[in-house]
This record gives sequence, C-alpha cells and structure tokens, in this order.
Amino acid sequence: MFSIYSNFFPFRLKSSKKDPVLMSVTISNQSNKAKKVTFELALGPHLSLDKGGLKGGEEKRFDAWAAGETKTFTYDVYPRFTITPGEHSVRITVLEHFNDYKYVEKKYSKTVGLMVDK
Repeated sequence: MFSIYSNFFPFRLKSSKKDPVLMSVTISNQSNKAKKVTFELALGPHLSLDKGGLKGGEEKRFDAWAAGETKTFTYDVYPRFTITPGEHSVRITVLEHFNDYKYVEKKYSKTVGLMVDK
C-alpha cells in the first residue's frame, strides 16, 4: 500500500508574474515488501513543468521500492500562456506492478487543485 502527500508553496500561482510555484510530492511504501512501481504526474492543459510550456507531466519507474521507504519529488510548476484564473487540477498516480511493467497490480491516485490568480 502506498500513501501520497503533496503540497504547493506558495499556495497560489500568479498568472501575471509567470513565476512558478514549488510542488512537493511525498510517496511512502506502507507495505512490508519491496515493490515494482511507476510514478506519474499529470498536469492540466494550462500548467507546465518548464518555462516554455512543453512538459505537461512526468513518469518515473522504480524496479525495487523498498518496504517502508519514503521518496520526495519536487517540481517547479509554471503557468502556460493560455492559463485562466481559477482552480486547475494536478493528478498524481502510483502504479504497483506484478513482475513486469505491463501488469498493474494496484493503482493509487490523488487529484489536487492549484488555485491561479491574475
């Protein structure tokens, strides 16, 4: 079993300044076995992981995520030029695999909202 925790600093993104917010994602393996895992981060259509607006997400694979191990990933989240004020969603997904990355044993997902101001 995996637990997912995330937060933004600052809590709001200013679209007029084009400055990023720092997103921190902490994932913990709560089981007593090492697991083969895929971590996916998917941003909405108006957010990006780079200034140019080309990178809308990330995927990382881990062959052996040890029992009880916790990993933290940090990202700068930028507004794309088409952004509008309001809440924009970010989806975090952790997939446990069975023997091969083609077979998914369990899926854990969390959707968080990022508020955007003018």
